[in-house]
Order: sequence, then C-alpha cells, then structure tokens
Amino acid sequence: MTQNSASLTATALQQVWLFEAIAPDQLEALIAHARTQTLKRGETLFQQGDRCERFYLLGEGQLKLYRLAPNGEEKVVDLVQPGQTFAEAVAFLDGSRMPVAATALAPSTVFGFDSAQFLGMLRADPELCFRVMAVFSRRLHQLLGQVEDLTLHNGTYRLANFLLGQARDANGAVVLDVPKYVLASRLSIKPETLSRILHRLSEDGLIRVEGEVLRILDGAGLRRLLAG
Repeated sequence: MTQNSASLTATALQQVWLFEAIAPDQLEALIAHARTQTLKRGETLFQQGDRCERFYLLGEGQLKLYRLAPNGEEKVVDLVQPGQTFAEAVAFLDGSRMPVAATALAPSTVFGFDSAQFLGMLRADPELCFRVMAVFSRRLHQLLGQVEDLTLHNGTYRLANFLLGQARDANGAVVLDVPKYVLASRLSIKPETLSRILHRLSEDGLIRVEGEVLRILDGAGLRRLLAG
C-alpha cells in the first residue's frame, strides 16, 4: 500500500546522515513529495534491474538488499535497519537501474523520496550540492571500512564486529531476527562456518545463543578479537 507521507518531519530527517546538510525548508519540500510504503514479511520493494526513481529511508522493520548470481545464488549485500537510507547513490545517475533487490525480512515501513526532485535541488543550489558531497565523502570512508572488514578479516572477526555494532538491551541481548543463511551471506561466510563460529564463541563464554536471541556475555572479549 502506498500513500503520501505525513509522518515524516524535517527534524527527524536531519538525524539521518543523508539529510543532515539539507535546510529544513528543503527537507519539507522533499517530504511533500515522499511516499510511505508498507511491506509484509517477504514482500519485495524493488527488483534488481528496476529503474531507480526513488531512494529510501526505512522507518520500521528490516530489509535485505541482495544480488542474484546467474546460477540463482543469492548474495546479501546489506541488512537495512530502521533509520538507514538505501539506493541513494543510484539516485544520482539519470536512467539508472537498481543493482540490487530489496525484500522485507519483517513487516516494514519505507519512505520513498523522489530522485529527480532531489537532483533538481542540488542543481539549483551549488552550496547545497557541496554540502551533500561532503556528507557522501564521509559515508564513503565508512563503507570502505566495511569492505576492508569483509576482505581482510576472517569470519570470527566479521561476526564479532557485526554483533558489537547491533543495538542491544541492558542485558546484552541482540535479536538476530534473520535466517542464519542471510546473516552468513551478509558476512560473506558459509552458513556452516557461521554455526561453527557461534558454537566456538559460546564455548569461550563470549556469547550465549537462545533461539533468535544472542546474548553478549563478554563484550570486552569480543573487542579483543577485533584487536587481533
């Protein structure tokens, strides 16, 4: 179901990295043309190869961004959490196609922003364009760090780094509400390797797995794994 978005505010958007350099009146203009889409679990927002007409902000729920290989194998590129934007880089290329697909892993609410409108704002305001470029530059450095994690470090490091970056309650509980094969794909490791790592970290007393809930028992110990 798609409808005009009335729940977004300029103040809320300025807390998101992509919009932090944009003035409130310009954000209000984006909001006026934004659309809210609700997705059921398993419902697809867009397919790989679809034309990119909007970029998105996840309001609630969880999505996976993934590519399909010619043999049909799925590679998860990212797990999108509430407050995260996606497809924003593609929006800068006129007539571009989505390089990934997006499917809801839980009931989700997604806000879609008009790519052409956003590009028009940047063309009309060079100062705004430079501010947004600076924000994208910082974001690029963060993504390069993620690429380094996936290429230069082993599976144990990747999992520990992922867990430490997730929101958790006062008791250290992280809800892994995604299938293990999805998490394994996101971390670029095999599902059986992920199971072995989880078992080893549990035996070492660093974590405890309770169904879909993973409890971090020794955060300092996980951070020591990252230190080498």
